[in-house]
Amino acid sequence: MAEDLPTITAEVTDTLGSATTLMDNLNAIVTDNSDEIEVFMQAGLPQLVRFVKEANLLVANLQRLTAKIERDPARFLLGIQSPEFRR
Repeated sequence: MAEDLPTITAEVTDTLGSATTLMDNLNAIVTDNSDEIEVFMQAGLPQLVRFVKEANLLVANLQRLTAKIERDPARFLLGIQSPEFRR
């Protein structure tokens, strides 16, 4: 186990170097695009949030419609009520 320590240390050092390079690249991308990111945060993100809320409402409405169709398909498709049996 102790003989593996230099190899493990080298791998950890390489991994940290790769992580540092990745973070430097991401930092450069964000810095270069800071104006576009700000525009998105001010205009695009609120529109995206509104879209997601409306999509959730649509899904809820479709679920209610599906449940209504499953409960009484004839009434939904033909516009008639299910027959009522009287004594």
